[in-house]
Amino acid sequence: MLEEHITQLILELHPQDYRAHERLVDNLGAYADSAVPVLVRLLKVDNEGRVQSIVRALGKIGPLAIPALMPLLDDPTQSISSRALIALTYMGEPAIPALAEALHHPNVDHVAMSAAAMLGSMGEMALPTLIANIDDENVKVREAVALGLSGLGDLAIDVLRQMLDDSSHNVRRQALETLRRIGTPDALKVLREMRNHP
Repeated sequence: MLEEHITQLILELHPQDYRAHERLVDNLGAYADSAVPVLVRLLKVDNEGRVQSIVRALGKIGPLAIPALMPLLDDPTQSISSRALIALTYMGEPAIPALAEALHHPNVDHVAMSAAAMLGSMGEMALPTLIANIDDENVKVREAVALGLSGLGDLAIDVLRQMLDDSSHNVRRQALETLRRIGTPDALKVLREMRNHP
């Protein structure tokens, strides 16, 4: 059976044999239908060397893996939900709707914050999704968005300037912290303006 064969191949990988990992990741896409359930099941293995390859393989398979990854966001073990989010991020633009959904996950402190950070790491393609959530009724979602914008550098400055007028102190504080983290001349200019006109 193909699933058993794929399972065996992954479990036999030596953690330090990076070339073998690369070959396996590259080849599993051809067997996506059988590989996805195996890879999702094996995401819970303890060996970090294999886990990284599994996450990358799921990301490389792409949108076919999204329905199998989304339930993992509910896993009580944070490392499992984190791995699922990273796999989604590897997919790039096709995973943006799934990450946008994760922004509204009940576990705001981990899943939503991580999803926002992952969106921010994807660059300009994720900016419209983050912008669409700056007025969300949930303060924690807006705070997560302010955090996620740190990955976008100067592209985020106008949005962060707008978030400095948010009704929530925590959102305003996170927007300020994100501007500090961006740290470019334009970001620092906004911070100076805030000091001069509190």
